[in-house]
Amino acid sequence: MSIGVSSGLPSVYLVKQYSGQLRCEDGKALGPLWWIELRLVVLMEWVLSGAVGAGRGEEFSNYSHLIPGRKALLIGSVLCLFQLLDGLLTSIGVSRFGLEIEGNPWVRFLMQEYGCITALGTVKLFAVAVVIFLTFFTNRIPWLNSAMGALSCAYLLMAILPWTYILFVQPLFV
Repeated sequence: MSIGVSSGLPSVYLVKQYSGQLRCEDGKALGPLWWIELRLVVLMEWVLSGAVGAGRGEEFSNYSHLIPGRKALLIGSVLCLFQLLDGLLTSIGVSRFGLEIEGNPWVRFLMQEYGCITALGTVKLFAVAVVIFLTFFTNRIPWLNSAMGALSCAYLLMAILPWTYILFVQPLFV
């Protein structure tokens, strides 16, 4: 299969297996994460071709299963934003009230062992990576869009709003 490009980016050409290993047209062996590289190149070519505003371009119709839909990108972006916002609010809350305020015992343990910033940074970066990974599979798993939407709502109601109330609203009435 091949992916053409008109924007000056290098094209990626995948050739069938040679002695059990996938290789590019120029003979270079593909790495173990070649499918991620392929998706990123397809996504870049799709965006640079102007297909974003006009829907998917015809030249990318064979690769539409590699690119998440707009709804999935929106939900994934919101969920990533909620993760980062929760990390920020948690660090503010822990600095004000101590580690006891953290409701997740696993995260509290990590904060005790490695420090607040290191533990929260690691946990939130892992969570964002999982969200990005799931976003790319929304075309293949039909219920994943709905599940990610429900998770976004739950995260807003059970993490973002409580932290916002504890940190910013409650002190106004005390």
